[in-house]
Amino acid sequence: MRRYLSFAVPLFVLFILACGGMKLRKGYFLDDKRYNYVRLEDFKDRGTRNINHPYEISEADVGTILGMVKIKKGSLFSKETKERDVFNSEAISQLAGPISRALKELTPDKKIGFSYLVKEPRLVIRDDRLSRGSMWVEDGRLHIKFTDLCIKLTGDIHKRGIYEIREANRGRGLYTQLDLLPGQSYGDSTKELVIDLASIGRVTEERLKKESEAKEKGVPTVVRIEPSGQASVKERLKELESLKKEHLITEEEYQKKRAELLNQL
Repeated sequence: MRRYLSFAVPLFVLFILACGGMKLRKGYFLDDKRYNYVRLEDFKDRGTRNINHPYEISEADVGTILGMVKIKKGSLFSKETKERDVFNSEAISQLAGPISRALKELTPDKKIGFSYLVKEPRLVIRDDRLSRGSMWVEDGRLHIKFTDLCIKLTGDIHKRGIYEIREANRGRGLYTQLDLLPGQSYGDSTKELVIDLASIGRVTEERLKKESEAKEKGVPTVVRIEPSGQASVKERLKELESLKKEHLITEEEYQKKRAELLNQL
């Protein structure tokens, strides 16, 4: 009996310590202590905004919202652009629940901070991209403001802090920018997405219905929401101004493209 206890007690202690190590830090809803987290942050720049906190958005609806966040990549002087999802299915499954829970815990002086590294291994090289930012609810609409948007990481991502950010597109007239879908608009910049929450529930119902039908047929599916058509001249002027402020285009390129857009009015 004593021999049994001599083995059981240390194992029990190790189990308790392991469980304690899995507890999230205060204010965190997701935390891998590396790149991925969802947490509450001080809303220092809230100013006179009409903040609606706390706010309830279901996990399914948060998943729909994240699936609608897309970027477009291209050249300012070319009509050809490439669309890409900011969050893949794995990222959505990891983030949706924690964000939904965090929204319920928000107060007017807090916002949600998030970070997620999307890993997309390819045949020859990895394509790991980091997105970080914050979100809050203002005037009944969800704001998602990115500080880093699909930033490509190089180096060993498994060593904390040992990576390089690739900025080869700067100064070449190339851009990576949020792509607007129906019910979305830009906030204070083209890295801030404002989402009308009124129709999200309906979109979620349609998505879940299609996924359920596909599951019954044994066919996997990815439900996509098609982006809206050509952006208005006003939106393109705003994009142009943002590119200039971020020094992604020269003054000469800015003036030339601005004149072209104004001629379309």
